[in-house]
Formats: sequence, C-alpha cells, structure tokens
Amino acid sequence: MRVSRQNTPPLPYSICKTQLTSVTSFKYLGVDITSNLSWITHSDLIISNANSAWIFKKTLLFNPYVTRTSSVQDFIHSKLEHAVATWDPGLSTLATNIEALQNRATSFIICNYHRTASASSIENHSVPLLPHAINISFMSLYSKI
Repeated sequence: MRVSRQNTPPLPYSICKTQLTSVTSFKYLGVDITSNLSWITHSDLIISNANSAWIFKKTLLFNPYVTRTSSVQDFIHSKLEHAVATWDPGLSTLATNIEALQNRATSFIICNYHRTASASSIENHSVPLLPHAINISFMSLYSKI
C-alpha cells in the first residue's frame, strides 16, 4: 500500500523478482488503514460488525429489562466505542449510521418497535447519547496512549 497525496504514478516494487501488487486498504493491528488516510472504511466495518451482532436479539427478546440492557452494552456499545473514537464529525453519514444503530438498541431494550418511540425514549433510559459516547471514547482512548 502506498500512502501519498501526490498524483505521480506509483513505482513498481518487487521482492525476489516478484512484483508486489498495490492495495487501497490494509488491516493492521485491528485498524483498517486506507491509502488516503480516511477513517470511513474502518468506521463502516465496525458499524457493520455491530449490526451483525444482532443475532442474539431473538434469544433475548423475552428476557428482563436488565438482561437486555447489559447485552446491548456488551455486544453493541463495546463495538461502537471503537467507531466513535475514530469518527470524523464532518461525516454525517457515519453519525446517521451510529444513531440508527443506537435507536435500534434502545427499541430492543424497551421492547417498543414503533417508528417514532425510539428517538424520544433514548433520554429516558440508560443508553448514552452519541455526543456523550464520543467524549467518553476520546478520553478513554487518549488516556491509554
């Protein structure tokens, strides 16, 4: 992978007379690095991974409120912490995807799947809002560095 803002064509690289192919993104230490140094690919993969964690939804649907809340905190919000730590506030599509996932999680916790009920009930339950989650993730990420 070549990371550069120059428009010059890339030079061919070879090892033992085998030419290396160029890639646009590469996963290194759990972070997807793209050639233009954008976090969109990394955040999209984390959000899709959190969306695929909804497999437990059918098995926990009739469990108590506390069990549903802790399962959402463990499975969904733990994955979203990585997305919001690298989230670019200028990209509204990522914010929309994260808020949609958060609304689905709140609907699951309170067992109310009406289209308009979820957005107003986020404040009434223990699900942290997106700006609050971003501040917590930034503080916890940079305190570890």
